[in-house]
Amino acid sequence: MVGSPFEQFTSAYGNAALLADGGGARTSPATPARQLTWLAPALAPLLVAVVVGAVLRPDRRRALALVAVPAALFGSVLAFEWASYLSGNLFDFLRYQITAIPLVVVLLGLALARTDGGASGRSPLRAVAGGLVVVAVLGAGAVTSGRAMLSEPIDATQEYRRVASLVVDAPDSALGMWASGREVAARIDAMDLPPASVLVDAGSGFAVVAASAHPERFRITSDDGFSAALADPPRAGIRVVLRNDAGGVDAVRARWGSFGTPASPSWVRPLGSVARATPFSYAWSLWSVTPAR
Repeated sequence: MVGSPFEQFTSAYGNAALLADGGGARTSPATPARQLTWLAPALAPLLVAVVVGAVLRPDRRRALALVAVPAALFGSVLAFEWASYLSGNLFDFLRYQITAIPLVVVLLGLALARTDGGASGRSPLRAVAGGLVVVAVLGAGAVTSGRAMLSEPIDATQEYRRVASLVVDAPDSALGMWASGREVAARIDAMDLPPASVLVDAGSGFAVVAASAHPERFRITSDDGFSAALADPPRAGIRVVLRNDAGGVDAVRARWGSFGTPASPSWVRPLGSVARATPFSYAWSLWSVTPAR
């Protein structure tokens, strides 16, 4: 559908392109290793315990197969994330290690599962002990990941900038970063515009489209007529052009950076601008297009 199975590597909007545009990133296996211990501190010892338990069971092959399935399923995702990051094609975001959490849950189920088929009856003591193990293992992950979100602005950057400021007086908060997009959407909604008449790159303008009460008014990057509209807005029926003037990738800015300069085409005039709501927001300018005759 999109022309490539791995758009995050091949697209101009993907992680690889954004990292390259920023001059690349230093990578270290220590970074995802730390993130993994924050999200699932019991993963390694739990995996070892489950494997040892499977080896000691009479039906060893079946028990090991039960461990291998979730380990391969969730482990392959983690391995892909690590390989992508270490090769410089992925950001070092904490959320990319989140697959470790369902892996821990499944391993807990295997560790606590009865091996006698229930023949010995139910044991309240066993149930209580199992519950305490679950609370301890999952609770440890909640504590360590919570601490990281409140105190790790580098290795848990996205979470820190959104969570820490809710609890402590944290600098560089990203709360409210989409307020600029909502303001742009409100201005577009206040205009009487026909469908597909507002040109915007959805890579940076997705928040604008999402906040609008009239998303049908936008012609976005994935629309069939976007390229033609970008090349010649008046002939494509575009009435308003939205340009992201700061941050991220923006096809409109790349094509029409001349707006507002002496080289600006005669068919466009400024409609105003919207400043960044936060240091992590986009700055927008709105441009009115004179229809072609």
